[in-house]
Amino acid sequence: MKAGNAITFVATALCALAACADGETNAPPAVVIEEGDEWVVCDLVRDVAAGSALDFSAGLDAPAGKYGWLRAVGEHFEFERLPGVPQRFFGANVCMGMNFPSHRDADVLVERLARLGYNAIRIHHHDRGLTRGTKDGVSFNVDALERFDYLYAAAIGKGLYLTTDMFVSRPVKWRDIGEDRDGEVGMHVFKGLTLFHEGAFANWAAFSRNFLEHVNPYTGRAYKDEPGMPLLCLVNEGWLCNSWFDIRSMPCVSRRYDEWRSRMLAEHGPDTMVHSFATNALSANCYGWKNAATALFLADCERETIGRKRDFLRSIGCKALLTTGNHGPNNAPNQRVRAECLDYVDVHSYEDHPKHLNTDPAKRWGLPSSCPNLNPIEAFDKVCMAHISWARVAGKPFVASEWSFSGPAFHRGVAGLYGGALAGMQDWGGVWRFAYGHSLNEVSGPVGVPGYFNTADDPVMTASDRVFACLFLRGDVPVAVPRVNLTVDERALLTDGPKKGDWETMASSPRNQDAVWLARVSCGMEDVADARNFLLADWGVRFGSPTNALPVGEVAKSPCVRYDRERRHFAVRTDRTCGIFAPAGASLKAGALSVSLEKTEATVAAMSLDGKPLVKSSRILLSHLTDAHGAGCAFRDEACTVLVSYGKPPVLVRDGTAKVSLALESPSRFKVYALGLDGRRRFELPAHASSVSFSFTASVRGEDGRAVMEYEVVEEAL
Repeated sequence: MKAGNAITFVATALCALAACADGETNAPPAVVIEEGDEWVVCDLVRDVAAGSALDFSAGLDAPAGKYGWLRAVGEHFEFERLPGVPQRFFGANVCMGMNFPSHRDADVLVERLARLGYNAIRIHHHDRGLTRGTKDGVSFNVDALERFDYLYAAAIGKGLYLTTDMFVSRPVKWRDIGEDRDGEVGMHVFKGLTLFHEGAFANWAAFSRNFLEHVNPYTGRAYKDEPGMPLLCLVNEGWLCNSWFDIRSMPCVSRRYDEWRSRMLAEHGPDTMVHSFATNALSANCYGWKNAATALFLADCERETIGRKRDFLRSIGCKALLTTGNHGPNNAPNQRVRAECLDYVDVHSYEDHPKHLNTDPAKRWGLPSSCPNLNPIEAFDKVCMAHISWARVAGKPFVASEWSFSGPAFHRGVAGLYGGALAGMQDWGGVWRFAYGHSLNEVSGPVGVPGYFNTADDPVMTASDRVFACLFLRGDVPVAVPRVNLTVDERALLTDGPKKGDWETMASSPRNQDAVWLARVSCGMEDVADARNFLLADWGVRFGSPTNALPVGEVAKSPCVRYDRERRHFAVRTDRTCGIFAPAGASLKAGALSVSLEKTEATVAAMSLDGKPLVKSSRILLSHLTDAHGAGCAFRDEACTVLVSYGKPPVLVRDGTAKVSLALESPSRFKVYALGLDGRRRFELPAHASSVSFSFTASVRGEDGRAVMEYEVVEEAL
């Protein structure tokens, strides 16, 4: 195909597959995305004009913390001075160097995040920058700390709530934990050692104390006394399975296991433990939860150390709600830890997370990388967000402090519609997009191109998050009324061994995908009074029985979601937000919104901006989301599963057309404007008004030849 066409095939699939097999990164790509018939140049900007249709900051209630400390009340968060009013958080991760901007850039970043529709920030991978250049690795770099303090005082003042971790990726030297050994402790090794090694625990505690007792000069409060930072994680992604392979042979670990095994055998007797302890836990691999002894041992170690860390933070006056274990494995023993030890449950969720193909550890995050590039509606059993829903403990709030439909996957435009609907129906307490950005360049530097995670330079992700904010944060999606709970059989943990349903990930069955669209789901140590309760072990074995499970096939009866896997249709219908996701050629109706798609698959969502139902609203935002990549973005294979280049600016948006109709009370009074990514009106579109509806055609290729993704439908006096 000629240069300038949408997708240029420059190599055969056979060559691409051979290059993949050989690990050859210099082979010519099979697919290159270029400006042309199918891809339109996008004028990417990061900042939204105040008061525009894309300014979602009006809902903030500043300053953060004005209603006192957050409380976990049943499955909801509530502020102590707003009892009985459930609170939700929707935010973005701010990572690494982005945590240390100049004062000017800090003000820009805070205002930008507020206008994007967030009410929260997760401070992430900050500990490395905070301790950079210090001798002990637990005290602070003075310049970095000053910048950090200003940024987060500004965020709190704007009404953005903070959450963070007491350890993420801070470098720790072996000698700093009392070992006579050169070099640094690996990140995951250190996480594991805090459970077994006194020097590692002391190092974790020293940093935590220094951070939480530090008084921010811009607020006058120590972080431990900051109600604007009400949620804390003890260790990011710290379950022992991450470090087990590296630490299992260390003397402090083997001694602990010997003591634990002797105690368990003495308490329960050899007859009842024959299955669980037939294999020595120390011989299991790093993902040893399929070995019963390993799973139980690791969980008991987690329980003991979480209690110790919690007690330490409380002893220095920390008032925040605490969690940890914010990733898999979501197995029965870990679920018991969550039930007994945590104030709230946090689990990370990624769709199309990249797999890095470079074997050089120093280039791990470099290219090439692969992702399955699966349509989440068609490949329903692969969606992580539905899987992690089952990790909720009944009676505790649930959040996902890292969440993303990752790039370069083509279907990430549906993220806000799918994710906002699911999180809303499941009544989660918080979701944080991973991530807004990782460097200061994404605050004030030249615009870039979409990559794996950052929304700063990905207009599809940014627009999608506005849909999420309406469905979840504003609460447009009603909470599912029916409940299903999986009950962990305590006796089975001690006697039955690695049975399917006990030791493997709880959401292994595709049928779980149906349940999350019909009922709120959870897994805990006890039956839930208002739920259909199943034993966890039985759920995995008998899930296919229609007499024991939810009525499969009745997903269409969900009050607000229509899910058609065969035709790859997904629709959400609420009073204030309606949207569809479907392939080219589809015509769908969702409440007040009707859409016919041409040229390519797309997500189309209509959101009331004045809080009224769509049919009565006088100002509506309509998003038409296809796909976006950098010019020259290249894939090694024709299936576009192996990425070899992100491309370069400008960003290109896949062309597509949507014929849109909105049911409105006074259609003749409305006009529609194409918006720039800053929210300013670019041009008026022709439209047709009948007695009951307002119709127009949304085309990615605007009348000026530049990409259009969002529209303002507004009532104007005649």
